[in-house]
Amino acid sequence: MAGRTRNNNNSNGDRVSAGDVARIICAIADRVGNIPSQNQDQSKSEMIAKFEKLHPYKFLCGSNPYEVESWLRQIKKLLDTSDIQNEQDMVTMAVFQMEGEANHWWKMIRSTRQVKTLTWRQFKDLFMEKYFPNSLRQEMVQEFLQLKQGKMPVTQYANRFEALSKYVSAIVANEKDKVRRFEWGLDTDIRGRLIIVQLSTYAQMVDRALFVECELADSKRIQNQQSRNNNQS
Repeated sequence: MAGRTRNNNNSNGDRVSAGDVARIICAIADRVGNIPSQNQDQSKSEMIAKFEKLHPYKFLCGSNPYEVESWLRQIKKLLDTSDIQNEQDMVTMAVFQMEGEANHWWKMIRSTRQVKTLTWRQFKDLFMEKYFPNSLRQEMVQEFLQLKQGKMPVTQYANRFEALSKYVSAIVANEKDKVRRFEWGLDTDIRGRLIIVQLSTYAQMVDRALFVECELADSKRIQNQQSRNNNQS
């Protein structure tokens, strides 16, 4: 499972001490394989201190594709916030946040290719191919195309629909497509009682489906109670 932990071991709050920075530089040099020269130490120290103040999440492994993308987006956002624009520095900061199995994977990458000149795009492609490959994306597309409510409550169906819809933008390109696809997968009884003309957004569709689901449940309870009463009389 992807692990995300705050880097909050600083006794000085948001301050990053010179000793901490020196330790981080050594660790980065060991992990990334890019040892800065002495005249680069000062700028590297400032860059690292600025980035570490933002407390970036650590990345442990990637069993959950949503957390994989979330971590990469978060790191890129913090890099932009820190005004780190050099491609190799961006890769360096990202790699330093990888631990456990992810760090082992990076060591394997280092042993098979030159990483000192790796661009952010190249790093991102390597990272996504490892933790969110295209084959997995295609599986998610197929799941979305076949997704139906079945025995799931509307809430559970909606949650899965929403999660998968992020990766099928060509299929649900707008609200109308999203509403139509969601309605298609609903339970037959619920779908038959929806007032489609009044549902112009996906949120309205979900709310209406939940309301109908409750109506049906109440109706079923009343029928069961009446049936029990008839049997007892």
